[in-house]
Amino acid sequence: MLDARDADDLAAADFTLSPVEQIEHVAKRYQRSPELIGTFTVLLTENLNPDAPLHDRFLTRYRDSVDIIAKGIRRGQRAGKYRPDLNPAIKAAEIVAFLTGMETSWLLDPSVPLIEVFHEYASSLDSQLSARPPSSAP
Repeated sequence: MLDARDADDLAAADFTLSPVEQIEHVAKRYQRSPELIGTFTVLLTENLNPDAPLHDRFLTRYRDSVDIIAKGIRRGQRAGKYRPDLNPAIKAAEIVAFLTGMETSWLLDPSVPLIEVFHEYASSLDSQLSARPPSSAP
């Protein structure tokens, strides 16, 4: 099951996109395979204890996720697209926390408007990361 979830994530991910662009696509991935999301979430929570049998696998996956997102933020910083004063690892941990929390929230309450929530978060994230000054409204 975990291998299936990891394979599904990798197949759907486009690492050429920015982290913000990738966030826009995640909700559709959740909707495409809710059974994988549910099983993954249950296994994750059952393996939070360092002595749990799958703890190391989940910890590695978490750290890899943070690292992949942080690399995307660093690419954006080098390109001048993202603010240079942001700590990529901290922002990546925040993004992973949002994704994990949304998995659980949506599984608990499937009426959550997943696409809209992800769109709003992506818009907010874009504003937070952006190196360009915010446009001023009259």
